[in-house]
Amino acid sequence: MDIKTLKLFLSLTKTLHFANTADEVNMSTSAVSRSVRRLEEEIGQALFYRDNRKVELTRAGMLYQQFAEEVVLKWRAMEQAFNHEALAPSGVLNLFCSVTASYAILSSLLPQVRQRYPGIEVHVHTGDQADAIARIQASKEQIGITVRPKKLPDNLVFLPLTTTPLKIIAPMSDKSLLEELRQVSADSDWSSLPFIVSETGEARARLDDWFAGQGRKANIYAQVSGHEAIVSLVSLGFGIGLVPDLVIQSSPMKDVVRVFTPEPEIEDFDVGLIVQKHRLIEPIIKSFWQCGELITIDQ
Repeated sequence: MDIKTLKLFLSLTKTLHFANTADEVNMSTSAVSRSVRRLEEEIGQALFYRDNRKVELTRAGMLYQQFAEEVVLKWRAMEQAFNHEALAPSGVLNLFCSVTASYAILSSLLPQVRQRYPGIEVHVHTGDQADAIARIQASKEQIGITVRPKKLPDNLVFLPLTTTPLKIIAPMSDKSLLEELRQVSADSDWSSLPFIVSETGEARARLDDWFAGQGRKANIYAQVSGHEAIVSLVSLGFGIGLVPDLVIQSSPMKDVVRVFTPEPEIEDFDVGLIVQKHRLIEPIIKSFWQCGELITIDQ
């Protein structure tokens, strides 16, 4: 049996007329008759007395009517619950992003979520944005904020929220290094300067490609986890670094570093949301994603 058959049966218990029920459920009279026979065969009981003049419920039909009414009522309640969840989703959404993204991106996104979907509770887990894709693929979090890689895994979908250029930063306290940087900017040979770089991630890949395109290799002084750590070490005078401008502008150390544009310039970063494709149908994730489509983050 299925819900459609139960609804047909309940219609017949009210009309006690096969042709009238056929009109009500938009089926032929013979199709209604066949459905009732299959139902009777399935439960092993006659549900109706019927002859050429009238149709009546049997004792078994009366008992089955009570059962069918309860099932259909519960089914309708479940449909309403599903519809309510789709219209007003609630629950916990686990999101992974860097510290920078937690206030540079979420400060624009979360007000939209709270206003439109107050039942969604966002739990933010912070770390190196280079880890975001692996964490989302492993379902450690449901959604992430990260840089779009040159090749996005097939099982993920990306929603761009903002674009940020990549800049080279140097400590303002190191006058000799600043002077060397000014000279380097003229001839584009950066290979002699001490770079603090990310251990992994798109920024590291682009820096390596940038040097390779010039036929040189970076002089790596230190490797760290996360763009924020690069800014911190640069501000302390340990070397220079390549970081997104979004990170620089959001950093409390931005006033103690000097910003340079790499020459030749490096392609800008697209920053946005990532999620597993098949999870976009989940009400909480779908609603959060739709809020992302509504915002504009200026740089």
